[in-house]
Amino acid sequence: MTAACGMEFASVIGTVEYVKIRMPMERDVKSRLLIVDTESFDREMMDRVFGTTYTVKLAKDVCDAKKVMKSFEPAVVFYEIRKNDAKQIDELFNVLETKYPGTAIIVSVSDNTRELEMKIRSRKLFYYMLRPFNLKELWDAVESGCKYYDKSKKLTINPIPNKSEV
Repeated sequence: MTAACGMEFASVIGTVEYVKIRMPMERDVKSRLLIVDTESFDREMMDRVFGTTYTVKLAKDVCDAKKVMKSFEPAVVFYEIRKNDAKQIDELFNVLETKYPGTAIIVSVSDNTRELEMKIRSRKLFYYMLRPFNLKELWDAVESGCKYYDKSKKLTINPIPNKSEV
């Protein structure tokens, strides 16, 4: 995100409150959101936007995200890819696919290329966003990702038994 986009976040916090009221969370525990972004201003702004509804953890890069995930299972990971971050995306996907397969991964890019998009979409991706994006689009993606995570947890915790097991 750029500083201009950060200003968009700052100017629509009232709108976010409206979105939160319109889409209530139907769970006892706050869902967990991990935000991975090299820009500290953008990380902190997203923490303010999502922090009242979600348990938010911040990471500046994939290495930092791996440390956070040792004690924090995210329902949704939002990863902002910048020019030099594209090499780390495979590492992030590998960790999430093996350790937390039900986690919804949202990727945002500002400098999109056909090769990058094909590489990312070939993995287990929940949502792919092009910059600039509308804050409501991000909010909807995170909320949908939490619902996806909840459903995947229910399927893995309470699997349907085979007829031979009954």
